[in-house]
Amino acid sequence: MTLSRGKTTLLWIFFLVVLSLAVFAYLDRDRTLTWMYNARSLKIAQLKNQTYKWLAVPDWSGSRQKYANKEPKGLLMTDWFDPSGRTDYPTLTSWSAPIIWEGTFKKSVLDFHYKQRRITVGLTVFAIGKYLDKYLKNFLLSAETYFMAGHNVIFYIMVDDLSKLPQFKLGPLRTLKTFQVKRESRWQDISMMRMKVIADLIESHIRHEVDFLFCMDVDQLFHILPGPPRMMDA
Repeated sequence: MTLSRGKTTLLWIFFLVVLSLAVFAYLDRDRTLTWMYNARSLKIAQLKNQTYKWLAVPDWSGSRQKYANKEPKGLLMTDWFDPSGRTDYPTLTSWSAPIIWEGTFKKSVLDFHYKQRRITVGLTVFAIGKYLDKYLKNFLLSAETYFMAGHNVIFYIMVDDLSKLPQFKLGPLRTLKTFQVKRESRWQDISMMRMKVIADLIESHIRHEVDFLFCMDVDQLFHILPGPPRMMDA
């Protein structure tokens, strides 16, 4: 009596399974292989759980709802901005961002808002070579009078010769910090190196000291009171 090819294949598979179980039972007389398998399975499960924790997306909406009543509320644009205040210039961008002109904002509302927050504003300026002698003093005098009056201000002054710094008395809420920097010989390097200096200062400590930062050229003067309208949160 001959067996069909299919039955023969099934018998061989059954024989190999039984043989494998017998070999495993013989080798695992002291349960070593079973222990290693269980330990490996446990380790894989632990790694899997840890991976899920790393990849888990936090519930930001829940956190915002939890602390919503504890965060200071910001101003609505309609509280301080009136685009109809000027008709001779555009007052809104195509994406509805405000374009600030005199007459479009309520300075008293903004001043009160930012004074309540007790912000600190930074101003960086470079005075190198002849610009140190010719422009820095007048720049600082005008900034002392007009720049963010009534708010805490830190002036970050970068010069190539500290001995030539002008002497004058700062008013309350004003702080002056000076840094000596290298004078670049190639004009092509000036802008790039100044941006690097500012970036390094921001990373090292400016970001821990101020809420807003402005960068100005030293050959400019302040003639009006630049205030909170230029500091609205992005």
